[in-house]
Amino acid sequence: MSGANYRRGADLERAAKHHLEDNGYYVIKSAGSKGVADLVAIKPGETVYVQCKLDGYLTPAERVRFRQAALASGAVPIVARWAKEGRAARHVAFRELTSMDPAGNRDWTPDHAIRKETTP
Repeated sequence: MSGANYRRGADLERAAKHHLEDNGYYVIKSAGSKGVADLVAIKPGETVYVQCKLDGYLTPAERVRFRQAALASGAVPIVARWAKEGRAARHVAFRELTSMDPAGNRDWTPDHAIRKETTP
């Protein structure tokens, strides 16, 4: 990874970490991103594994490994990426991996699991 891409990836990890912390999660960052997840975010009622990818893309092998590890731990598998609409500043966008298929994703926001519990 080039120096510029490393910095962009580190910026994304920091932004995702801060966004989750601002929403009440306790966030643990993987040292050197050598673990299965870049971030683990914990809040009563919800544990989230986060993989940070600049373009949001996981290879099929990465997707299987990451999703299986998250589900085995009772965590929600999430991919964080940069998103930008029009002239607005870029922001972190989260997608939940709902299947092993690349099309099996849905937008995710903090407290997603808690909202599902309270929805009639």
